[in-house]
Amino acid sequence: MTQAGNIPQRRPLARIGAFVAKRRGLVRDYLSAISGAGGRLVFSLAYFIALANTLSIAEFGMFATASAAGVMLSRILAFGFISALYRTATIRPNLIGTFTAGF
Repeated sequence: MTQAGNIPQRRPLARIGAFVAKRRGLVRDYLSAISGAGGRLVFSLAYFIALANTLSIAEFGMFATASAAGVMLSRILAFGFISALYRTATIRPNLIGTFTAGF
């Protein structure tokens, strides 16, 4: 029978380090995805702050209206496209370039 004193003790940080080392590629991919989304968010924030400081209230209202309309139209026009793209990606991955117009 194993005695409690014979079990090697590992520090919690060592366990986390070993976990991350085994999954280095996965962690890198997650960080890349998060940084891309975060970068777009920071850029959008800086862009809107710059516009808010340079445009009058009426002009900024027009810009915000046009921006919101563009977002809504893009969501409406893309309705159902993502599900078809996922289905194609799982069945025929070589056709993804055709569905996304070469991107």
